[in-house]
Amino acid sequence: MQKNWSTVFALFLSCFIISLIVSRWLVPFPPPAKKPVPPAPSQPSPTWVMVINLAKQQLATAYTESPGSRPTASGQPYRLGSVAVHPKTPGGNPLDPIIPFGTTIHLLNPGYMTIGGQKFTDFEVTDTGDVNWSLRGESPFWIDVYYGPTSSWTFQQASQHGVTRVDFYWFHLVSHSGQAD
Repeated sequence: MQKNWSTVFALFLSCFIISLIVSRWLVPFPPPAKKPVPPAPSQPSPTWVMVINLAKQQLATAYTESPGSRPTASGQPYRLGSVAVHPKTPGGNPLDPIIPFGTTIHLLNPGYMTIGGQKFTDFEVTDTGDVNWSLRGESPFWIDVYYGPTSSWTFQQASQHGVTRVDFYWFHLVSHSGQAD
């Protein structure tokens, strides 16, 4: 039998090409090159300013609250170290205080108050009082210091506190647009 070398070569070449094609299917293709993702447009960072508020010669009174009373205007329970302040406007919404709920006020003069045997230098605003601002003209940043649940002893202590003058400060952040936070 005489071999036709051209047919053998064509057959060999066909098998070689088919094996290359099949091997490419079995070997995974490399992942396509990733195009670089352009960075997201940057948003300008908000600008914040800390504002320190100073209240001088403001009136400070004291109060007690009956056990089982409604919670404070902020919804927080009554506790030593908390104060009530005016609403923003006379006769206004008691849920919108002149000094925001949760703000800590820091005493300057006197440097502390003793309540229930504890010395307090800072107080948290949790309530509103004097809704009609009877003390407005004389003391817009009046504070009413909580002396504890009403008992003969706490009532006597709050009465002895009377009406005093205090200096204090508080601070808050203001955004670049002028909105307090």
